[in-house]
Amino acid sequence: MKVLIVNAFDAYAGSQRSLANWLSVQDKDVEYDVFLFCGDGGFVADLTNCKVTTLFKLRNILLRKVSLILFMPFFWIYLLLIFKKYSFVIGNSSPALFLIFPLYIFNKAYIIIHEITRVPGILVKILKRWSSKKNTMVVSNIINEKFKIEGRVIFNAIARIELAEMGDKPFEKRKIIFVGDFRKAKRFDFFVAIAELFKNTLQYQFVAYLSHEPHKQDEFNIVNKANECGIDVKFNVKDPGIFFKDAYFLIQCTDEDEWVETFSYLAAEALSYNVPIIATGITVISELFSGSVYYNKVSKPHDIYLQLLEIDEMKYQHCKRNSLTILNNYWSDIHSKRMKTILNEK
Repeated sequence: MKVLIVNAFDAYAGSQRSLANWLSVQDKDVEYDVFLFCGDGGFVADLTNCKVTTLFKLRNILLRKVSLILFMPFFWIYLLLIFKKYSFVIGNSSPALFLIFPLYIFNKAYIIIHEITRVPGILVKILKRWSSKKNTMVVSNIINEKFKIEGRVIFNAIARIELAEMGDKPFEKRKIIFVGDFRKAKRFDFFVAIAELFKNTLQYQFVAYLSHEPHKQDEFNIVNKANECGIDVKFNVKDPGIFFKDAYFLIQCTDEDEWVETFSYLAAEALSYNVPIIATGITVISELFSGSVYYNKVSKPHDIYLQLLEIDEMKYQHCKRNSLTILNNYWSDIHSKRMKTILNEK
């Protein structure tokens, strides 16, 4: 299977590189080409089975932007000519959106993953309408710039999972779990935005596990909005582990100290059912893995993580500096197996 990854500039390729890295994990059946408008391809230098093509190797950012405007039509023609040999086309960041725009128009992309942070709202609405067409998916975190970091973590995880599961099979119903409280209401609001975004495009079931029932008007408003978006909101659930039997993955969005034990319990339950975890509460996760004061509180889930991930001491020391690496390794292991299964079936 061949995959084409498109981006405007190498400077925008951070999360895209993460996705490319996942695609190449221990899977020689996946080959992918990277086409950069401007750059040197350094962000994929350590990947295998990868061919990097760069139109310009310009360093000046002004020259890059001018060349993007002048030469974009030729780039469009090039993409349309070579597209047929690829199973997937992946593009993220706003400049890349305009580079692969013709593929949206002609609905040729098998799947397109996108992070859109500064694109006009009317264009996003158009793309979301096109996303309902067969074999095309548009992912946008236009919701709010302040959600940019959380958006990248969550949307990239969704993208990885969808790439592994698309194949020739229709989407199955999947449950996504949210853990949080109203003290971090903006993150729950973000989760609601995700549910609303995917409500008409992908078959997801959203469940929110919240710390307490709403008391303030703004809390009632967000819960009502959540219900409108199809989110099953649960309050003070004594045994949240019952949700995980058929869960697709868990989203953790809280940094509150008193939630560390709660999330650790939920994480242990989720992992016991092989449910991958998306963690946007970086403070909690980094402390959980760093062996600090939280370690004594949550030693059991901590041990479960290490056991399931089979992390040796050297890797663990490295991952302490970037706890999301641990989670990415876990996703890669689980979903590379799913990818291989799909390829074998084909």
